[in-house]
Amino acid sequence: MRRRLWAVIGATIGPVLLVSVYLVFTRWPQRVFTTFTDYAAITLSVALGAACLLRLAWPLSARLLALLFYLPALWFFLGYFCLLFVCAVFRDCL
Repeated sequence: MRRRLWAVIGATIGPVLLVSVYLVFTRWPQRVFTTFTDYAAITLSVALGAACLLRLAWPLSARLLALLFYLPALWFFLGYFCLLFVCAVFRDCL
């Protein structure tokens, strides 16, 4: 039960937390970032969420089907989350 709970928490909160930490440390106190590192951070966050999702005690076909929807949805969500986070925290809006 505890393993499932950590997998669900890791798949939902982990990617958002990882991207948030990346954004804070690359844009404060100096802006040291590139588009490549932004995409790399999002990719690593999505990979973290996918790894947590794969650890769930579901049948393999269910986990793969969940990944089919989870990966693009999370990538899209984190892209917009980055824009909103930078705008809200650092007042650097597009």
